[in-house]
Order: sequence, then C-alpha cells, then structure tokens
Amino acid sequence: MHQQLRTFKSQLDKLKANLERSKLMDGSQQRQQASAPQDNVARYQQRTDRIDDHLNDAQNIIARTEATAQNINNNLADQREQLINVRTNVRSVVDGAELWRGKANFCAVVFFWGAG
Repeated sequence: MHQQLRTFKSQLDKLKANLERSKLMDGSQQRQQASAPQDNVARYQQRTDRIDDHLNDAQNIIARTEATAQNINNNLADQREQLINVRTNVRSVVDGAELWRGKANFCAVVFFWGAG
C-alpha cells in the first residue's frame, strides 16, 4: 500500500511538473504569436528590399549590356565604312594600273609602228 501511495505521489508530481511546463510553453507560444505579425512584416520588408536590390542590379546589367551593344554597333558601322573606302581605293589603284598598262601598250605600239 505504501508502494502504491509513493507511485501515485510520484505520478502526481510528474503531472504537476508537466502542467507547469505546459503553462510556460503556452505563455511562450502566445508571446511568439503576438510578435509573429511584426516578425513577418520585418521579414517581408527584408525580402522586398533584397528583391529590389536584385532588380536594380538586373537593370544596371541591362543598361551596361545595351551600352556595350551600341558601342559594338558603332564599331561595326565604322569598320564597314573603312572597308567600303578600301574597296574604292583598290578599284582606283586597279583602274590606274590598267590605265598605265594601256598607255604603256599604246606607247609600245606607237614605238614599234613608228620604228618600223
């Protein structure tokens, strides 16, 4: 009988301790729930700030990429103009060489006809 009484008393002490622990946990959870909306707002604000930073970085990258593309486009246009000028110069040289060759042939013909 004494053994059962001690067992019951031990179980009662455990139940009281569990009840106290449960009360403490409930109070802690209520405080967490009370502060949870504030924490959520802060977390959402931080997340929004990070997203804004990422968007700003992306916009800066796009702007730099567009500027680089514009520079490449300008360089290609300049090189195209240079190639057109080179082609014109080559044609002038070829035409000049053909003219000189034609004059040389004419002089040779005149010389041979005149000498003969």
